[in-house]
Amino acid sequence: WSNEEMLKYIDEYKPDYLCVAFDLKAPTFRHEMYDAYKGTRKPMADELRQQVPVIKDVLKAMGVKIIEQAGLEADDLIATYTSKALNKGMEVVIVSADKDLMQLIRPGVSFYDPMKDKFFTPEDVKEKLLRFARAAVAVATMRGKSYLQIGSICMGIGGSIIDSKFIEEYLGMR
Repeated sequence: WSNEEMLKYIDEYKPDYLCVAFDLKAPTFRHEMYDAYKGTRKPMADELRQQVPVIKDVLKAMGVKIIEQAGLEADDLIATYTSKALNKGMEVVIVSADKDLMQLIRPGVSFYDPMKDKFFTPEDVKEKLLRFARAAVAVATMRGKSYLQIGSICMGIGGSIIDSKFIEEYLGMR
């Protein structure tokens, strides 16, 4: 998400609050639980890594809160801040191209994909993620992510095998 896109978003939607979450280059609690966690992920490109401090300086100058914490991933922080905001009666928009964060969508939480310039609501999630927002976590767990060395819970189950019929019949989710 470029600075230009962020400025366009701010200008168009005028959020009351804005924060940006960053991963730190440090092991997380998941690494402590599973040594190979994201073991095949390529490191951040040096060109991008060199830009991160500048990006943070620009964000701070704009008055944007930066959130990061050793031991946690940005996704964990986004989930925590989302929950806290909802508890205070706030509406939340998560801005990311990371589809994993779509599991946070629920009443009061929408998702904006800047790459597609599209908002997703709980109703969209039901349609997009096999028509069952609750099943998103179960499906992700069952599929795993081989490229991150996160295995599936059932050998041989993945991809198109996990469809809405499978979810209805075996997980009992309608």
